[in-house]
Formats: sequence, C-alpha cells, structure tokens
Amino acid sequence: MAAARLLIYLLFYADNKEITTAPRKNRQVVRMDSRKLSLGATVLVLVIIVILAVTQTSITSSATSQQPLRVAIVQGVLFSLPSMIAVEKGYFSQEGLTAEVTEFSSTKDAFDALAAGRADITVLGLPNLFAAELASPGKVKASGIMADTKERYMTYILIAKDSPINKTSDLKGRKFGAALGTNTKVWSAAMLRSLAGLELGKDVELAQMSYGLLLGALEAGSVDAIYANEPLATIGVARGIARVLEKNPRTAVMNPAPFGAPFGVSAEFVKKRRGDACGAYRAVARAVNFLNANETAAKRVYAARERLDAATIESATLMNVSLGAGDDAQQAQRLADFMLAQGELKAPVRTQGMFIAEKELCG
Repeated sequence: MAAARLLIYLLFYADNKEITTAPRKNRQVVRMDSRKLSLGATVLVLVIIVILAVTQTSITSSATSQQPLRVAIVQGVLFSLPSMIAVEKGYFSQEGLTAEVTEFSSTKDAFDALAAGRADITVLGLPNLFAAELASPGKVKASGIMADTKERYMTYILIAKDSPINKTSDLKGRKFGAALGTNTKVWSAAMLRSLAGLELGKDVELAQMSYGLLLGALEAGSVDAIYANEPLATIGVARGIARVLEKNPRTAVMNPAPFGAPFGVSAEFVKKRRGDACGAYRAVARAVNFLNANETAAKRVYAARERLDAATIESATLMNVSLGAGDDAQQAQRLADFMLAQGELKAPVRTQGMFIAEKELCG
C-alpha cells in the first residue's frame, strides 16, 4: 500500500509540471497529453490499490470460500469450550469465517454429524474416532488432546446427597448412570474396574441416557451413582442434589487420561475447503490459548452461552487442553492400546495417521 501511495504522488507531481524540453509553442499540447496519460495511469493505480487490498485481506484471513463454517457443539459439558470461545470472542470471524453453531446432546451425535457431512468441525471423543478409523480409515482427522491430569480434570462420580454409599466398591449390585455414547461406556467400565475391581454388566448395571437427564435420575433414585463431567458435577453439588464419591476418577485408569480432541474435521472438508479448515484450526488454537491463560474468563464464556450462574461455573474444574504440542498421536495411542487390551476395540488402531498438524492444513 505504501508503494501505491508513492506511485500516486509521483504521477500527480509529474502531472502538475510542464515538460520544458518541448518548444514553448508546443508546451500546452504536451501538458494536455501528459494529463491524459496521467489519468490513465491513475486509473491503473486505483486498480492496483484494490488488488493490494484484496491481497492484504487474504494474508490476514485464511478463509477461501464464502460458505459458512458449521460448528458442532456438545451441550452441557465443557468439551466444546474451545469452540465456544472461538465463536464468542470472534476468532472465527477474524479468520474470515461465518460460524453456524449447532448443539448436540453427546459427542457421538456431534461426531456422526461430522462424519455425515452435516458439520464441518467439532470436538471429538477419542473412542468415537478409533471406531471410525477402523470402519473408514482416514475419513476423520483430529488435532490436539483433551485429557484429565492430576492437576487439571473435569470428571467425577457422584452419588445422591443422602446416599448410604461411601466408597466405590459399595456400587456392587447397583445401577450406574452415564451419558449415551461409546466414550462414556468405555470410561465407565475402566474407572469402576480400576477403582474397585467392578465389572459393568456383571457387578454393576449401566444405565445410559441423555446427559441432561443424569442429575434428575440421581435425585429420583433411578440410578445410584452417575459419571459426571463438569459443569454437571459442580451444579449437582451446588443444588444440594449430589455429593462427590470420586473426583478425577479417569486418572485412576491412566495419567494423563486422554479422552478427546478439541479440533476434529473430515478429510473431505480439508480437501474441498483447505483454506477454511486452516482458518478454523487457527481460531480454535487461539481459543485454546485463551482458555489456558484465562481459566476464569473462559468459564464465564461458558456460563454466558449456556445461561448458567457464573459464580457456580467459576468453581468448576477444567480439563487439560493442548493444540499443536506435537504429541497428540502418542497420547491417543495409549488409550487405543488400553481399549484393545480391555476388549473395547475389535482390532489394533494406529493413531499416527489420524492426527493432522497445522502445517498440513495451512501449508
């Protein structure tokens, strides 16, 4: 843009000067000719300015199409917080993308929408990703890892406030509530086995239901305990419905305990709209950085979007989220190998080709 301004200045400067090398009687004619040439050059410069402006826009924005970005968000859990932040903070729009958000009741429903082409990006549950890889290798790509660690976690086992249960082994012969989907079934089985040596189906009955029904089922006595992610655990305790039986139970299985990825995209979307995929990745990456640097502010974003009491949500605990760390596939492989050993996968899964890096998306 600076070069264009300099060129305009030179042209108009030349336009206002006489060409003194011509004979005096011809000077007026030469001046007119120079003005005609200058007008044409000025038009050319204006065209150049427009081109430069468009080029500058393309440099700062990765998006390459005018189609909306369909973002699948999971209701009631903090899984989708990075995407929520990217929407609310305008990170998608700053990448030239118009986000259209659709909410789903489980990670499986969001995953199915992505796989079917009804969503462009979503958070991923790793067990869902593994199953899809076995069925259709390479169809869905992930980036980043969400995990519970000893320091940062979002998983609890809750019991009713007045329950006689005092330890996890007391759940033998009782009913355990969990959300719908493969992800929760796998972790429920692994947690109960690691914490108390209990087997689903043999020692404990699993009752899967929509995530939003879990607290009501616990309060009504339809189940004896529930597998709760944040903020449901904090809300249940704050409302006097539940108390904590186990906090951070996934790390009893492995530490860190990877369970998802903050960025999931179909290979078809990357192929057809690589620029948009790059912009979406960068927006979510900014959101992850915001979340890790400003936990309280990130929770307020969630509370505002879900219309929940901010003070209650601020006391919720958050999982560990990384994007671009480079060890995504290695962490996911640990979970895949564990699931295979437990009979939860029908065949080995190699995670290396399932994860996509920024350089592959953005070149």
